[in-house]
Amino acid sequence: MRPQLRRAVAFVVCAAVLHVGLSLVYARTVGRAHDARRMDARWLFGPRPVAVLVAGDSHARFGVEAPLLGSAINVAVPGEHYLKTLYRLPWLLRKGRRRVTTVLLPFDAASFSGFKTDSFEPEFVWGRYVDYLEVGRRKGDLLSYLGRWSKARLAPYAGELITSVQYVTATKHFRRGQTGPGSGLVVFENGVQAARRHFARGDPFDRDMVWAFRRILTGCRRAGLRVVLVRYPVTRGYARESRRLGGDPSLRDELVGEFAQEGTVDHLDFEGLYFDQPDLFGDGDHLNVFGKRAFTTELRSALVELGVLPASPAGGGG
Repeated sequence: MRPQLRRAVAFVVCAAVLHVGLSLVYARTVGRAHDARRMDARWLFGPRPVAVLVAGDSHARFGVEAPLLGSAINVAVPGEHYLKTLYRLPWLLRKGRRRVTTVLLPFDAASFSGFKTDSFEPEFVWGRYVDYLEVGRRKGDLLSYLGRWSKARLAPYAGELITSVQYVTATKHFRRGQTGPGSGLVVFENGVQAARRHFARGDPFDRDMVWAFRRILTGCRRAGLRVVLVRYPVTRGYARESRRLGGDPSLRDELVGEFAQEGTVDHLDFEGLYFDQPDLFGDGDHLNVFGKRAFTTELRSALVELGVLPASPAGGGG
C-alpha cells in the first residue's frame, strides 16, 4: 500500500473512531441528563399508583406541584410543545408500568403559537419519541427533517456546543433540584416581553400545532383516557399583549366547543386567576414557587369537583 493511501486510510479510521467516541459520550452524558430524560425516569420508575399525568410545557412544569394533588406525576418539560407531546405522551404510556385515567394538557395561547414549531433541539433527545420524517412530510419540509433524523441517529453531538456547555455548567435543561422563573432558568421577562417573544414571530394559531393537538386528543380518546385542558395563570400584561398580537382566545374556545365532553374532555380556565397578584409570578407568564403551591391547591379543588381526584388526597406522585 502506498504511503499516501496508508495515511488516508489511517485518517479515515481515526476520524471514525473519534466520531463514534464523541457520539457515545454525548449520548451517555448530555443525552441522559436532559430534563426530558429525567422526567421520563420520574414516570417510569416513580411511585405507583398514579391517577393523573401532568404533561406539557413550562406552564405546566412550574404551575403544578404534583405531590399536592395526591395521585399525580408531573412530567412536563420546558420547551415542549404539541408536536413533541404528540409523540412523547404515547411513548410514556407505552413504556410505563402504571395506568393513568386522566391527562392534563396545557391549553394556553402560547400552546398554539408557531414560535417554536421547528424547535426540536437537541435532536438526539427528542428523537427518542418524535417521528421526524412524519413531521417533515406534514410540514412539507422533508429534507430538513431528514437532516434532523440523521443527526439524531448518526451525529448527536454535531452543532450542540451550547447544549454541551449547559450540561457542563448545569444550566437550562440540566439543572437539578427546584428550578423555575427567578431561579436562573430563564432571564426575567415581564408579561409584555414574554408575549412578544411568543407571538411577534410565527403564526399565533399555527396549523401544525392545531393538527398535533387534534391528534393528541384523538389518541387519548382511543386509549380511554380522560383529558383536562388547562389554561394556566399568566399576568395581566401577558394576556393583554398576547391578544393584541393575535393570541385570540376565541379560537381556542371553538376547539373547546368541538372537543369538550363532560367526563371525557374537560376544560379549566385559570388564565386570569392571579391578574391582581403579580407577586405569585416569577416572570410574565410563569408562577413562582408560592404561586405554584397556591395554584395547585386551586387546581386540586377543580379536579375534585370534576370527579378526577378524590376529596381526600392520596399518597404518591411527583
